Amino acid sequence: THLALAIVLIEMQKYDEALAQLDTVRALQPTSAVPLVQKARIHALQSHFDAALETLNAAHALDAGNIAVLLLRASVYQELDDNEKALADIDRVLQLKPGDPTAMRFRAILLAGSGKFDVAINQLEELKKVSPGDIEVMLQLAMFYAAENKPYKAIGHYSAVLEQDPDNMIAIRGLGDAYLSV
Repeated sequence: THLALAIVLIEMQKYDEALAQLDTVRALQPTSAVPLVQKARIHALQSHFDAALETLNAAHALDAGNIAVLLLRASVYQELDDNEKALADIDRVLQLKPGDPTAMRFRAILLAGSGKFDVAINQLEELKKVSPGDIEVMLQLAMFYAAENKPYKAIGHYSAVLEQDPDNMIAIRGLGDAYLSV
């Protein structure tokens, strides 16, 4: 199908050809948000964030409950330094799909970016209960604890990451920095 071909072309970084395929899909399925999401993805990959946002808004108008639209639009808002709108989209995802790990992790990053490390840490601690072995969650927690000047908690999380992944360079560096701050 045209959509499958477009996705392959995107992965091959043949964006102009992918856009042509997506235009065909759009003509065949004018009420589908899917080709618009893929077009927005191309725009975002090319750092054309205004075009990505315009395309995502059109996709959102077609399907306001499309989680892919909301997550990608939140990413674009983040790139445009509009954390308030990014958080609004992430909160909408969490209304549609409570406990979604991707949205919870993204929300924590946005909150930390706004200086709300305590709320971000609480969000990730909740996520850790659901996914106790998730290395990304533990790494993010370690970094947030380090940023909040809680080196012992950071050390514990970096150490937990290294138990699962002894070659994790982020955890190795972070652990060294955390020990130096004690």
